[in-house]
Amino acid sequence: MHDFRLLLLWLSVLGGGVLFCVLTSSRGLKTTYVRDLLHIGTGLWVLGLPFWRSPAVPVAVTGAALAAVLATPLLARRLAGVGKFYRSVSDERETWSGIVLFVLAYFSLTTIGLLFRDLLFPAACAMAALSLGDGPGGLVGSRFGKAGYRLPWAKRKTWLGSAAVAAGAAVAIGVVWAWFRYAAGMDPGTFNPLWLMVAAVAACLAEAASPRSSDNLLLPAAVFLTLLPAAHAFIVTT
Repeated sequence: MHDFRLLLLWLSVLGGGVLFCVLTSSRGLKTTYVRDLLHIGTGLWVLGLPFWRSPAVPVAVTGAALAAVLATPLLARRLAGVGKFYRSVSDERETWSGIVLFVLAYFSLTTIGLLFRDLLFPAACAMAALSLGDGPGGLVGSRFGKAGYRLPWAKRKTWLGSAAVAAGAAVAIGVVWAWFRYAAGMDPGTFNPLWLMVAAVAACLAEAASPRSSDNLLLPAAVFLTLLPAAHAFIVTT
């Protein structure tokens, strides 16, 4: 019953997020901004991870979400509502494949974190860093970034946007640490700032070096692998 209530909550949040994208796009908000806001909002999923009693439901939810985004391009041609959502978060610059990789990252990390509870902390940090690092990084970089750089195999980045990715990833990891300890009834304590710095740099470098759209998979992978040595320092037992 506990997981059923959580399921209803997250389905409501998901529906609200889709509606938000359609409405803001219809009011003229650029696709890249709608997409970045969707990235950020999806990070709410991480806050619920310590409270699931069984991995079956959250894994099924993210698996169903992945199946839905894979089917969306086809359904968008037949269903007007799906088409509106599809166009609100994808265009020539922001391809749908990026959304697929984003949801794939969430599905994979949710599955790993909840099936192997000692890996939940780095998995949650990786998802949070993707949402709160890449999302604000895109917003800040596209809106305020001027000076930029470009690696041969990646799309152009701005220095300000990359700094926002690193800062957002660091904040995300700190929030996950404090929230998960609170959920487990533990003293908040202080997460080793060295881990924050290393993981934030890993997120920034992965985002900057990723070929088009692949940052949605490579950024969380980099954070997850970086924080694996720290997994033993926090094992969620709720």
